[in-house]
Amino acid sequence: FWQTPEELAAQMKKMEALMGKRVMQGICAGFAPGSTALNEDGTTGSMGDTKPVPDIDNQSDSWAWHELTSPKEASHRRSRRIDVWLEEGVVHIEAFFQDSYTSPEGQRHAVHEYVVSATADPTTGNVISISADPRVLPHYECPMATLSVGRMVGQPLRNFRASVNEKLPGIDGCTHMNDTLRSLAEVPVLVAQLPA
Repeated sequence: FWQTPEELAAQMKKMEALMGKRVMQGICAGFAPGSTALNEDGTTGSMGDTKPVPDIDNQSDSWAWHELTSPKEASHRRSRRIDVWLEEGVVHIEAFFQDSYTSPEGQRHAVHEYVVSATADPTTGNVISISADPRVLPHYECPMATLSVGRMVGQPLRNFRASVNEKLPGIDGCTHMNDTLRSLAEVPVLVAQLPA
């Protein structure tokens, strides 16, 4: 199941021979023109930097996560959490996103990790404030995407699935940050479940 770096490189060469190299330039902030993540032809062959991380703690707060196993073999996991609460008449939101893998030796490594914090009007659902904290990202340029997140202020949360794509296209966004932001479209459903 798990490939050695040499086996992976050989498989990538076969795929490139069949399909050609995919040009990544311009897809996101990490692959902006001139990015250190790109080859001269606009392709990338590097996974970038990762960071060893502990298992997500799901023991201290039984409401934070459903039961999670701790894989000891090579695997990939995408973890998400959205916390929503009302405080002083404002909706507060914290969304966590992490892509990680477990190496054959059993060590977890984060590849992408963001925490998005926001506030919204409880009546209209419009965003009052928003920020994205890039915790772990693979390429030097990736955090630049967070500079554009303020464009979402004033947008209704219920429309985030479409408006994130409109407001943060290409190098103005990040595939993983934008995915985290789009998940906030579900916040109005969560707010409706909060006690009055």
